Amino acid sequence: MRKLWIIALAAGCGNGVASFEKAADEQLQVQREFAKILEGVKDKATADAAKPRIEALSIRVDEIEKTVRALGEPTAEESRRVIEKMRTGIAEINERMKVIVARLDAGSHEIALSIEEPAARFMQKCKVVCEMLGG
Repeated sequence: MRKLWIIALAAGCGNGVASFEKAADEQLQVQREFAKILEGVKDKATADAAKPRIEALSIRVDEIEKTVRALGEPTAEESRRVIEKMRTGIAEINERMKVIVARLDAGSHEIALSIEEPAARFMQKCKVVCEMLGG
């Protein structure tokens, strides 16, 4: 289980982006939404309620991946700006996720198991998009 949460710290996206910088903004927004969903998980009922919301975020990640692929290769300047944006944003999100992960790790195993599969799927997709954006 701990491995899953560690991946979360390194991991997001959505639709309607037309540039690498907008894609990075959306990436970070989706990761923030994921953290907010996990912050609301307090028991089995809230864990079960979180699953479809996490799955919806996964769909947004799929959409942003398609968009980023369609953008082709970024220029050196775009790449520099996006990498800096991602580093700053991910650092902030990672701090938030550390608190969430510690709380979930200390809680009920049943709760963690309930969200493990959709969370792992989401985070794997996020990892792909983050790598595409240079994160």
